[in-house]
Amino acid sequence: MAGRVARELTRKPVRFLWQMDGAERFLFVSPGLAQVVGRNAEIVGERWQDAAARLRLDPSGRIARALAQRDTWSGQTAWWPIEGSNVRVPAELTALPIFGGDRSFQGYRGFGVLKPAEALMPAAFEARFGTADDPAPRPAEQ
Repeated sequence: MAGRVARELTRKPVRFLWQMDGAERFLFVSPGLAQVVGRNAEIVGERWQDAAARLRLDPSGRIARALAQRDTWSGQTAWWPIEGSNVRVPAELTALPIFGGDRSFQGYRGFGVLKPAEALMPAAFEARFGTADDPAPRPAEQ
């Protein structure tokens, strides 16, 4: 199995913790993420924007917008690719901002819930979000 990781996906939700600094750089990710997505969980030291672009985690840009608010947020979905496959698992993220004693923004602490039962195959992901080169069309305004 050179270069490929075979994974038996559980259908149960898998929880993980994460933390980032004020520059949106990941400081910590607990093992739950890697248990499901393998080496695609290796994001410690990487900024959200870079990890999101490299792995196409946030095709709608909603998480980037939530991070920019520096406020508590929840229910934002990152679409994590599973190492060795084209399957993407939704990870519902929640974050709490961290402030220093002087009220300066220090980063976020949060948790995620991976939902393997709701994983998308490549065609379904592209139908929903478009390809990396051709983003999905925006819904028509009413």
